[in-house]
Amino acid sequence: MIANRTRRASVAAVAAVAAMVAAGFSLPARAGQAGDIPAFVRAQHQELISQLSALTQRPAPVGVEAGKLLGMVSPQIRRHEDVLLPVLAVLPMMAGSSASDMGWALSLIDRVRSQQPLNYREEQKIDSQVGALAAAARQAGDSEALAVGARVADSLAEDDEVIQPTVLLVGQHLRPKPRVGM
Repeated sequence: MIANRTRRASVAAVAAVAAMVAAGFSLPARAGQAGDIPAFVRAQHQELISQLSALTQRPAPVGVEAGKLLGMVSPQIRRHEDVLLPVLAVLPMMAGSSASDMGWALSLIDRVRSQQPLNYREEQKIDSQVGALAAAARQAGDSEALAVGARVADSLAEDDEVIQPTVLLVGQHLRPKPRVGM
């Protein structure tokens, strides 16, 4: 299941980045703000939060487990929208020409790098809670709750395997290269 989830997340992320570049997504006037992330990513996040919120209204144990998961996922999504995802705005610029004045992006990339251990611990907890939601959903025969849990797991895999490495690669590209022999 993890391999399929990883493959789906990787394909989805690559398609999302390609769509963003093809659509001509450009660097916004106020780069590095939470609102600078691609609209379709924000919509996916809002849909996921909405679906989890709806599940919290279900009877126990599904509603209880969904509430716990929502409490973990919401802050992580906010942090990703504030720090991780705005960096993707530089991809179209990098594809077309050299990026200028990318200090804001480098600052966010440094935060991403420094927060990796925290993110890893939080994602382990979220993954465990996804398992608890899945167990409750199976017990209740709730296929919709199972599907929402799978979407949360896919989102985690996408962040871990595509978005975070992409952001770190952007940082490597943007950082000034040391001059050899001078």
